Amino acid sequence: MKTLNDTKGTALVMVLMITMLLLSMSGAALLFSGMNLRTTANFKQRNSVFHIADAGINHAWQELANNDGTNDCTAVYANGGPTLWSPT
Repeated sequence: MKTLNDTKGTALVMVLMITMLLLSMSGAALLFSGMNLRTTANFKQRNSVFHIADAGINHAWQELANNDGTNDCTAVYANGGPTLWSPT
């Protein structure tokens, strides 16, 4: 039976395997960092939209509550505006 004492090629195989492992790990890291960037951008956009909508609602409540006659519900209804409700 023939024994294999020549180990010259094993170092090359091991280096190639380690290189493939490191390349796949760095590819996965790049993929996950890209997903985190998109998630952060979506969060910032949703947060901005929420605060803009909240400010709009607060502004509308202030306009309706100040009773100066320009943007009040009674002024809109008195001028024949297209409303589906009547003020009480």
